Amino acid sequence: MTTAPDRPLPPATVLIVDDAAPNRALLLLLLRDTPLRCMEADSGSAALRIFREHPVDLVLMDVVMPDMDGTDTVRAMREEERLLGRRPVPIVALTAHDGHEDMLRCADAGCNGLLTKPITRQDLMATIAAHLAG
Repeated sequence: MTTAPDRPLPPATVLIVDDAAPNRALLLLLLRDTPLRCMEADSGSAALRIFREHPVDLVLMDVVMPDMDGTDTVRAMREEERLLGRRPVPIVALTAHDGHEDMLRCADAGCNGLLTKPITRQDLMATIAAHLAG
């Protein structure tokens, strides 16, 4: 069980990647009234474009997407960071699957954490706080 953060979230930019508009809307609602600036992408290719063009502090990545799934997108982001010598950005996978293989697949792709859908505000805030704290 994840607990709420002990301190307020710092100002940061979060990239929300999910092909389903209702899922993005829910995350935006959960993050309302925080100091986080949220950017949205509806596909892996759109997420890569934003990732290349804008500095982000954290990525919330849906795993199952039609054009380029989340794990492929994470691998591409990690390769981009490596090629450019950029600091690795924390990436948290968002998935409805919480099996051991799913967790390993996300970790192998380069994800720093995983949140299982449905996502609660408490778990989301605690996860964000932990990854932004370093």
